[in-house]
Amino acid sequence: MGALFDRPIGWTGNPVSIFTMSPELETLDQLLCSDLPVFVIRKLYDDDTQFRSAILAMLSAGEIRLLTNDRVELPKWEWSTALDSRTDSLRLQITETGAHRIR
Repeated sequence: MGALFDRPIGWTGNPVSIFTMSPELETLDQLLCSDLPVFVIRKLYDDDTQFRSAILAMLSAGEIRLLTNDRVELPKWEWSTALDSRTDSLRLQITETGAHRIR
């Protein structure tokens, strides 16, 4: 292996783990290709609390949009309730702000 994958003495970790992203950055990276169903993005997070907190933070920061399957954007006052109850009928879409964060 090349120098990039040389491990420090005593290190037993996986070399791939060096390159892992936070779930928030992974969310933005996945959304660069196209909008995705919320249930797909949910799989990037360890639990519902982490997922909900991260998605609400990215929505509030204007990095993503929350849409119905018909591509209608949900207003801010509906975000929390929608994420708690109907994730199978929602999609996430990256915004220009979110795209700048990941690049």
